[in-house]
Amino acid sequence: MGTSVNRKLNRTVTRRELYGLIWERPMWKVAPEFGLSGNGLAKLCRREGIPVPERGYWAKLAHGKRVKRPPLKPSRGNSETLAIEATPSNRSALELSMSEPLAALLRAEREASEPIAVPNSPKLHGLVEAWPRPQKPSYGLPWFTVEGESRRRRIASVLFREIERRGGSVSANKDHARDTDRFCVTFFNETIDVHFRERLTMVKVPPDPRQSYSYERTEYHPTGQLRLRFENYLDVPIRREWNDKETKRIEERLREILIALYIAIEAERLRNERFRQEAERRAREEQRRWEREERERREHEAVEALLKEAEAWEDALRIRGYVAAMKDIVPKDGRWVQWALGVADQLDPTMKKHRLEE
Repeated sequence: MGTSVNRKLNRTVTRRELYGLIWERPMWKVAPEFGLSGNGLAKLCRREGIPVPERGYWAKLAHGKRVKRPPLKPSRGNSETLAIEATPSNRSALELSMSEPLAALLRAEREASEPIAVPNSPKLHGLVEAWPRPQKPSYGLPWFTVEGESRRRRIASVLFREIERRGGSVSANKDHARDTDRFCVTFFNETIDVHFRERLTMVKVPPDPRQSYSYERTEYHPTGQLRLRFENYLDVPIRREWNDKETKRIEERLREILIALYIAIEAERLRNERFRQEAERRAREEQRRWEREERERREHEAVEALLKEAEAWEDALRIRGYVAAMKDIVPKDGRWVQWALGVADQLDPTMKKHRLEE
């Protein structure tokens, strides 16, 4: 099943219903129901005069802070009903192609209203406990901060357990066994390579005037901000990277990351299926090529054998004619004639066939 669909998604909804939906759940959870992106749905709401939650609304609500919810004003037009028509995006097409178990995980994640909590001191996951503590380099600055590394381990422990609770598995990346910031997540035999580390910033360090052989150099300094990224080459434009923001940090986006992970799993499955089909197609072509070359080889051998038999038959005829001519011209010993005709019989392919039939 491919990743594109040609049909339209059509849905009719009142402004009041849409207003209720976007204030009950985050925009990115509601948007796929209409075949739109979160930004696309937000633009539609603003165009229709429907208030949308401000940035940071859901984080404040989760922490029990006071939030404002503007009332819905009457439509500026004549209709309170909206007909939303959208061509499914690559993301929507991936969701339509999902197996039921994976689609069920996606639905459950979207229907969940509570964010996934990351405690200050969670029990470390076994894989995280096995990670060696990063060491400060002998030269330059470390590529991590103490606070950033502590957060990374806490978030990873919670995320790993949530993945396992949903039937997935987490393992070390065999290709990067020494890198604790690389790990693999597997659902339904499909694996996503995840890179989770502290972001670095490039800093130009001027030469030290106190040293005669000092030059400007580049250093990478840790920022204290975390970044999580799916490293698989996914040939569809879907979300694959999350960074700490001032308004929302990664630990507040774990459910969003899980939803994207399910979509990436489906993208990886379809990509692997295309590779499998392409490999089977190449194997069939190779088999047909080999069979064609084998037929041509056998045909060539048969023609060569035929030509050799024809030459042998002509040689046998020449020998018999020569013996007959010599008998009339110069009498020969009977033993020589018998021997010469025997040679002709040995060369003659028709005589060989007669002997085989007898």
